Amino acid sequence: VVSTVLVGATVGSSYSGRIADSVGRRAALVGTAAPLVLGSILCGTAANVWFMLVGRLLAGWGIGAASNLVPMYIAEVSPKQLRGTLGSLNQLMICIGILVAVIAGMPLASDPNHWHNMFLFAAVPGLLQGVFMTVVPESPGWLRRNGKVAEAAAAETALWGA
Repeated sequence: VVSTVLVGATVGSSYSGRIADSVGRRAALVGTAAPLVLGSILCGTAANVWFMLVGRLLAGWGIGAASNLVPMYIAEVSPKQLRGTLGSLNQLMICIGILVAVIAGMPLASDPNHWHNMFLFAAVPGLLQGVFMTVVPESPGWLRRNGKVAEAAAAETALWGA
């Protein structure tokens, strides 16, 4: 069951770049939230091992896709003088998120069914990603490569000012 997430992550990371090239970085990241949220909910409410396997597979797909797409988006929207810092900050936030998950699980450790709640809590970051990615600009580089020069200029203004 545990390794199923790795299968999903392999598939998600393998295909997410192609998806982002066709629909855009922002739309791909919004779409990536769906398997993260659905997978977490399926795992948290699983009545049998099959639901758990499907949930882990979906969550893995979302994890793999986000692991590929988030650094891509950061690199394309960051000013060059901040690109490395923001890329490193992404990695730091992943580590802090793992720490928060461990700490959040401590009070629940005495309950033998606490794992259900932990999986349900895991839906929150995916949901936040899906919501907040709708309000950020698309990657100007992606827009230019797809012939949307005016939209790229507007995105650059929104990101970096006039």
